[in-house]
This record gives sequence, structure tokens and C-alpha cells, in this order.
Amino acid sequence: MSETPAKRTILSGIVRDLDLYLSAAAFLFVSCVMFLLVITRYLYSLSLPALEEFTMVVFVWFLYLSMIYCLRYNLHIKVDIPYYVVYIVLPFSFGLFTVFLVMRILGHVKDILPTKVK
Repeated sequence: MSETPAKRTILSGIVRDLDLYLSAAAFLFVSCVMFLLVITRYLYSLSLPALEEFTMVVFVWFLYLSMIYCLRYNLHIKVDIPYYVVYIVLPFSFGLFTVFLVMRILGHVKDILPTKVK
């Protein structure tokens, strides 16, 4: 007995996009469980570390399955920002670091110096 064409089409569609369906299920699972974990932590002061670890593993699976789907249909995000926008953080952060370091050093020097006696 042969299968009907409609069943064969639905089954082949599911197999063809299995990575999409698995990643969607993983994303739904992670979203629901994380919501429940936040609720239990802040409303009931209850932490469930084993469930957090399992959710992290499922999230990694979601990422890799989604990566396969995006690669197959060429759906990756392309970022066209100039590189100076990314790297401008280096001189900015080191500049702020230097300012705060000098302020801290001056504070220590001020504490070390003897105070004038009136």
C-alpha cells in the first residue's frame, strides 16, 4: 500500500526543514523556561540551577540549529558599519582608564603627604 501524495509532501517538508522546527522548539523551550526561572527566583526566592544548566545547553543547540537553517537559505545578517566605529572604543576606554588611574594616584599621594600644622 502506497502513501498518499499529500502525506508524502508534508513528511518531506518536515524532514527538509527539520533544523527549523527543532530550533523553533528549542527557542520556545528556552523562552518559557527562562521566564519561569525569573518568576521563581524573584517571586518565590527559589533557584533551580540544574534547570538553568539544561536551558543553557538547549540554547546552544538552538544557536547551532539556527545557524544551519540560516546558512542553507543565506539569511545571515550583514553588518556594514565602518571598522573605526568598532575600534574607537580602544582609545576611548584607555583614555578614561588613564584619567581615573591618575585621579586614584593623586588621591593616594594626597593621603601620603604630611598635612600642614596650623
